[in-house]
Amino acid sequence: MDKKNHILWMDGLRGIGAVQVMLLHLIEQTSWHPHGLFSLLNDGALAVALFFCISGSVLTKWVGKSSDDFLVLTASRAARLFIPSAAAVIFSFLMWLVFRVSCPQPYADIPLDANIYSVFINSVKDIFVYVPIIGHRDSSLFLNVPVLGDHARAHHMMLSVLWTMSLEFYGSILIIAMAFAAKKNRQSALKYVIPLVGLLTFKSMLFPFVFGCYLAYVNFSNEDEKNYFLPFVLVVIASFFTIDATNGHYYEWAEYIASLPNIVPAQSSYSVQKGFAAMLIFFAIIKSGDLRALLSSRAAMFLGKISFPLYLCHFPLLLMVQFLKAWVLGEGGGVLGAEIFSIGIYALCLFPVVAVFLKIDAYAVYVSHKIRSLRMNIVH
Repeated sequence: MDKKNHILWMDGLRGIGAVQVMLLHLIEQTSWHPHGLFSLLNDGALAVALFFCISGSVLTKWVGKSSDDFLVLTASRAARLFIPSAAAVIFSFLMWLVFRVSCPQPYADIPLDANIYSVFINSVKDIFVYVPIIGHRDSSLFLNVPVLGDHARAHHMMLSVLWTMSLEFYGSILIIAMAFAAKKNRQSALKYVIPLVGLLTFKSMLFPFVFGCYLAYVNFSNEDEKNYFLPFVLVVIASFFTIDATNGHYYEWAEYIASLPNIVPAQSSYSVQKGFAAMLIFFAIIKSGDLRALLSSRAAMFLGKISFPLYLCHFPLLLMVQFLKAWVLGEGGGVLGAEIFSIGIYALCLFPVVAVFLKIDAYAVYVSHKIRSLRMNIVH
């Protein structure tokens, strides 16, 4: 997106969310298990739901400022998402090649006796079929569809963090469609189209997109700049929701929503509760000028800049952590020493890998813009 279309605090929030996801997977490799408020540090599920809220809001404004048609914007969005995703799958495959014998984790779904050819074919399917279209396991939107649902449940992605990409793509299509409806008749879209889409997606992971879209039109961010009480209360309530979900405690309303019959499936009461917690936090930030200013700080903005590359490339490197831990322990080192050593090496390797993925990310943005410019040239 052009700089003028950027909403700075949302970039900062996206960056913090990417760090939460990274910490979720990194802490799993250690002996430390966060409890209580500390569990928010690595609340990856909450972060993903916040990603969807952000996408819903930002994409709505993006479409509103664009003169391109539906198919062009969809193709542009697909290039933006799936070029870096394909690179991440390739990187993940290469890391598996290096460490597959001594350390199969965190790719436990791939059999130890799997040959290189079968894993390569599986990775190709990820790039062209499962990541962009069908999705992954219980997060797939096609669980209730014959054959497709069976494939989604049975398939093992090479890079499991990419379970969000098909949801991000279909959520983007929803937003683009609703934004086009709003271009034709804003009042009708706000009264009928967006509420109807929200009702159809209410129990699914697509609902945060609709929520973000609605807030983009209502534009609450100009109100209550000094309202401290409401944002504080919303964040506290959301914290209870998400911490309880992390600990396996679900509220009756979340279980009821997850059990509702619907075309679009929910993952579970867990995902419903995480989604509502994310929406409360997102709304609280919108209502608080101070929180938005904090998320627009240089540190948060830096994290926002590297958020997508960090999200895509941090997970395959964990194979190296497993290998290093095993190597240090084999030399007689203690568990704590092995963890400190391996995480230190991990951090050093993460910087250059993120730098490479920033280049890939920039190329995806270039291709995305190119698709739109080609369309404009054809029209002219």
